[in-house]
Amino acid sequence: MSAPLPISVINIELRKLRKKLRQIENLERLNRPLDALEEEKVLKKFDIRERLRFMLIQQERAGAGEPECDTKYEPSAESNISSTSVDSEEAESGSRGVESDDVSSSDVDILHLQKRCGNEGHGDRKSPVQDDKPKQTEDAEVAKEKQTEPPKRKTGTDPQAQSLKRERIKWSTATVEVSELPGHSDIITAVCVQNSILVTGSRDTTVKVWDVQDGRELRNLGGHVEAVTCLTILPPSEVAALRELKGESLKLNEDDSIIISGSADSTFRLWSLKTGKFLKSWYTYNYITCLDYSYTSHLLVTSSDGGKLDLWNLQTSEKISMRAYEEAVTGLKVSGDILYSASADGLMMVHKICDKMLVPLFVSEDIKLAAGDGMVMRRPIRSLEVSQQTIIYGEDAVNLKLLDWRTGLVRKLANHTTGFAYTDALCLYDNLLFSTSYDLDKGTGYVNVRQWPSGEYLASLNDEFTERILCIGCTQLSSGNLLVVCGGTQLMSYEVIFPGK
Repeated sequence: MSAPLPISVINIELRKLRKKLRQIENLERLNRPLDALEEEKVLKKFDIRERLRFMLIQQERAGAGEPECDTKYEPSAESNISSTSVDSEEAESGSRGVESDDVSSSDVDILHLQKRCGNEGHGDRKSPVQDDKPKQTEDAEVAKEKQTEPPKRKTGTDPQAQSLKRERIKWSTATVEVSELPGHSDIITAVCVQNSILVTGSRDTTVKVWDVQDGRELRNLGGHVEAVTCLTILPPSEVAALRELKGESLKLNEDDSIIISGSADSTFRLWSLKTGKFLKSWYTYNYITCLDYSYTSHLLVTSSDGGKLDLWNLQTSEKISMRAYEEAVTGLKVSGDILYSASADGLMMVHKICDKMLVPLFVSEDIKLAAGDGMVMRRPIRSLEVSQQTIIYGEDAVNLKLLDWRTGLVRKLANHTTGFAYTDALCLYDNLLFSTSYDLDKGTGYVNVRQWPSGEYLASLNDEFTERILCIGCTQLSSGNLLVVCGGTQLMSYEVIFPGK
């Protein structure tokens, strides 16, 4: 029998393998054809992951890894994503940072999942496939962060603690029905939900419209010649003002909505939600990365891979442009007349839309940690959400970051069980925050659910089948059940059924 490998050799090999997997993940997301060398790298993904699994077993045998924990959720216990100490994220990348990240682990409560017919979407339900207990989770290598202000433990008589306890019991006893919605032939890059309608965009260049009640595909909208990258839906209340666009009659019904799709082909297109009819398109001269709409200013905002922000008056086709960033804009949200944006260079900005102009209010150049005096390391930002004066953002790190842009202070919420992490999508719905996570070692994605605005962890949606999740949306079904829709390699829906429903 050969001698076991030294732990130092195992750890070096693990870092190399994970670095290769991250490179492959980035290649797979490119909105362009891969060259021969890149395709050869991608084809090695499964072999690399098998080698990684083998090395993880060696690491555990060498005593460096923690065994899987087999803990059931106890309603009386204060469950949260806990912190474990191992190699730092900065050590993995070979760089040094001012801040490091903590991470979550053991007491993550995975909901009972039951699958519907795989290829029939929301077809007739089959007998539920359930585990008798929540899925196991495992401790993994993570980054350690010094907590200068540890959270205070809530007492049993605290009303907030009692409310949190009830919510955790509610989620721990819920059942989730999982469905895959087939239809797109490439990665799903955008999802948008309005009432009972789901709209999706894909790298296959199409926009699809679905009925979320039964998962049926209603319409397929073709016209873009490159990947669809972003979507929004304008409700009937806003459509009334857009029936005449620069002298063109759109002939829309009063109860119709408008789908707006942005694409890598440098255009955004308008469609009737009810009929799927193409209405109008605009050419922007730039790859469109994100879009959103200001209902206060009645302007569309688009962003580009070159760092531009554009304001569009859809009635007159007037445009105002601003070069805000040196690199691609990766996140865009409008709340009232305030525009929030983020970029691949790690910066975030806040602008006020005033007289059809963008007035700068904030740039995240010198933001600091709320706990301690450390500066926040700047990394490419992948996802963005906004709640009042808090900017929630995700990046290639183990934590969600919560920035109070008026004070410049950042606090963190652990979002991953490993130090090799992506937070590709965020969604605020009602009093819940949904954040995606990706297990690089296993190649599977999942969704963490938190109370908002407290940020307290409630549960995770993880079927151990779904791959990387790039976009997410939520709605409430007519039954009262919560529906979470995730897009990425697959288009998945999770119907959360709470007790008593």
